[in-house]
Amino acid sequence: MPYDYYLLGGFFVGLLGILGIISAMVDQRSPMGGVVICVIASTLIYYSWLLSEKTLVGQDLPDAFFRILGRIVN
Repeated sequence: MPYDYYLLGGFFVGLLGILGIISAMVDQRSPMGGVVICVIASTLIYYSWLLSEKTLVGQDLPDAFFRILGRIVN
């Protein structure tokens, strides 16, 4: 699938963005860096949704992970 890399990239970048926001809030700093990273992640996920011809659902995330893992292993 052409959208696997964008979907997983967006998911993992989004996790890093959320962690950045939480870290900034704990340190009482501005969470703008984490917010920008989350916007980038949502753009990646939206682009993967467009590439899948708007048929992407949440259940495709584990399938995409294992397809990429299979490409790496083989």
